[in-house]
This record gives sequence, C-alpha cells and structure tokens, in this order.
Amino acid sequence: DEFVKTNNWPHQLYVREARRMIGVYVFTQKDRTEDVTKLDTIGLGSYNFDSHHTQRNAVENRTLNEGDLEVFYEANPFELPYGIMVPKSNEITNLIVPVCVSSSHVGFCSIRLEPQYMILGQSAGVAASRTIDEEKSVQEINILLLQRRLRALGQYLTPGDIPLEF
Repeated sequence: DEFVKTNNWPHQLYVREARRMIGVYVFTQKDRTEDVTKLDTIGLGSYNFDSHHTQRNAVENRTLNEGDLEVFYEANPFELPYGIMVPKSNEITNLIVPVCVSSSHVGFCSIRLEPQYMILGQSAGVAASRTIDEEKSVQEINILLLQRRLRALGQYLTPGDIPLEF
C-alpha cells in the first residue's frame, strides 16, 4: 500500500481547481468553441474540456458519476487573451495572474494544463517587463508591443503563426 507512514493518506492533497480571479476578461466555454480569436492574444491553447466527476452516487443498484465533463474537440487551437491574467484596474494595477486566471469553471477546464501554464507564465514575465519599460500599469501596457516581443521570443499567438510543417 501507498503512504503507510501516514495511514494511507497522501502527503499532500491534489487540488485540481481552486479560486480564480475575475479579471478584465472572463474566459468561458464559448472562447474555446466559437469565439476563439482575440485581439489581445498572448498565446495558444489546444486542450479539450476536462473536469473529473465530483462525486459518485448509488442510485437504484447502480453507481452514477456526477459532475464529469470531458468534451473532446479536434486539436484546433484557441487564443489566450491577455485580459484573463489581469485584474480590473479599479481593484489593483500591479498584479499579473498566470495560473488562477479569470475564467468560468468550464473555460478553465481547457486552460488548466502545463502547456498553457508555460505560455501564460512566459507572457506574464514579458508583460511585467513591459510595465517597467513603459512605466504603466499592467492594464495600460501596449498590447501590440507585448505581442511583438512574445513573437520575437518564438511564441505562437495565432494559428497563422504555426509553421505548416508543424
């Protein structure tokens, strides 16, 4: 058995999803399925909706899973908007949030994976640098300059940036 020393309890809890900020833009299911292009794009995501069930219920001699959401789409990329990492300017002006991004539960199901976290982290670092260079708040930086720098670093911002041989 695992975790013998701790009475079969893991040493650390696995938290798949926690509180998220409500920022300048809230990423929802529609942003993954229909409205996939963004003027303030900072990178691409491409994962499905994936949320494990929240509980199992015994109903009439069978078990039903509740809360399971696994919807598969072709690997069509969707654009990640800068606004999901940035709080509203009337709340705070010097915070960039690359993990607990502004999104609905279903929208977050497509963002919450390491490839997207790496893209968001890179974008957050470059955006923080832009705030220093421009002497502006995170909400006021020039998005076109941010996008130019991200592309110069090799980040794909739109499906058109992906080489055909990829």
